[in-house]
Amino acid sequence: MADYHARGFNAATLGKGRRVWLVIQRGIDKAAYSQKTHNVYIPFDRIISQTDTAEGNNLMHELAHWIQDQEYRMSSAAVSGPKTWWVENNAEVMTMLIDPAYLNVNLTYFVKTPNREERLGLQLSPFAWDS
Repeated sequence: MADYHARGFNAATLGKGRRVWLVIQRGIDKAAYSQKTHNVYIPFDRIISQTDTAEGNNLMHELAHWIQDQEYRMSSAAVSGPKTWWVENNAEVMTMLIDPAYLNVNLTYFVKTPNREERLGLQLSPFAWDS
């Protein structure tokens, strides 16, 4: 949270009355933030270690949602349906600010488009994408 605060996300300030509750829970496969409970849920079988970069980035992404919820109420975004893409995109960008190496993970995971040449979707010619 200190890294987010140092980058100008003032809502990342923790203190009396502003706590992040991390809940270790069975039956979930990845960390998730709930705007209803304001908790970050972490899978029981994946307790975060300092050396597990993938799990650490996942936790940073969910903490970014907590920061978003402190700045403005995410519940209003949740009822917007497909228009909430910007909430996820913003959390991804916030994660990249903390860990610049995550950019490569993001591009290879989220931008991957199935095609015979195994290139990223943004590398393909417009209107020539494989169906």
